[in-house]
Amino acid sequence: MPSVVSLIHELGARHAARTAVARLDWDPASQRYRRGPETTYGALLDSSLRLADALARRGLRRGDRVACLLDNSAEMIVTEWACLLSGMLWVALNVRASAVEHAAILADSTPAVLVVSPRYREMLDAPALPAGLRVVEVGPSGQWQELLAAGRPQRAAAEPAPEDPVRIRYTSG
Repeated sequence: MPSVVSLIHELGARHAARTAVARLDWDPASQRYRRGPETTYGALLDSSLRLADALARRGLRRGDRVACLLDNSAEMIVTEWACLLSGMLWVALNVRASAVEHAAILADSTPAVLVVSPRYREMLDAPALPAGLRVVEVGPSGQWQELLAAGRPQRAAAEPAPEDPVRIRYTSG
């Protein structure tokens, strides 16, 4: 049975030119959603490999945690795939949770990095963030582009073992 890592690599190579994600943008004039920028499978894989490499260059290793506070987006997929490809644990934060809930989850899950949309940055109570947590903001003016540019699109040095956990999700139940 192929691993998730090998499936991601295969998907990125086999369907490199196919659209994987299309953003929907609200058009207030027409009161409809319009199809926005598209991201291919090849671009998702390339960015995921770059992110995994950039995080490894900053000292993150297999088993370290990366929290994500993003809408459904190409950046969210890239963050999750980067974790899967490198054996890091992806910690999903709910965009509808409060600053208090985010602080509790971040304290409990102890991520090394938090990837956040500018839209949700204000939801985070800065004094309540764990010491040493590196915050990476996506978007054209955020650290996201710098991080991707710093990484190389190469296979991660440490892939997850079959028994390794890959994701931490908190629920209200």
